[in-house]
Amino acid sequence: MKVLFLTNNKESLILADWLVRIAGETVIAFGNELTIEYLKGVKPDFIVSYNYKHLIRENILKILRSNRIINLHISYLPYNRGSNPNFWSIVEQTPCGVTIHRVDQGLDTGPILSQIRITFPDESITLAESYQILHRGIQRLFKQKWLDIKQNNLRARIQPKGGTKHTIKDFERVKITVLSKGWNTSIGEARKNYNKFLLSSNLLYPRKV
Repeated sequence: MKVLFLTNNKESLILADWLVRIAGETVIAFGNELTIEYLKGVKPDFIVSYNYKHLIRENILKILRSNRIINLHISYLPYNRGSNPNFWSIVEQTPCGVTIHRVDQGLDTGPILSQIRITFPDESITLAESYQILHRGIQRLFKQKWLDIKQNNLRARIQPKGGTKHTIKDFERVKITVLSKGWNTSIGEARKNYNKFLLSSNLLYPRKV
């Protein structure tokens, strides 16, 4: 199978390498915005989006069947759609985990194929460490489910109503206050800093949908 692997993160290429070496797939890694011309030239059998910063537009979705385009997202959907899902799940204390879902016209709104809840051992671990834990989780889940995904053996389920979503601007607004030690800020300290920020700025979070 020819897999178009969409990513803008070098860490994600670990999974692309696994698809080639272990799963035996032909993989083309691509990080630019996807166009119809490129898609028609490559003619992939399947698209995997993982740490990809561009939206896959409606005209692209019409070319491949919906069960041939998936996204790997480090949140427990429908919570924390959009930007910086790991950060928001921690400071807002919403359900945390990882999700593999089909791609539709919305932002992280497609039907869920598989997901797992993930908890962190204690509040002393850093945001950077929690980020790595979630990526190991989504990569492990993908490896377990890939054969069923490509053979269309998993039953997709519509996402529950509600949840939360965030934009890059949301993160920019709070990061200076919350990330007192950058990504080495502990989970516990980030939550305290965030609560202080809310009290001082009188903002309403989480962003419910």
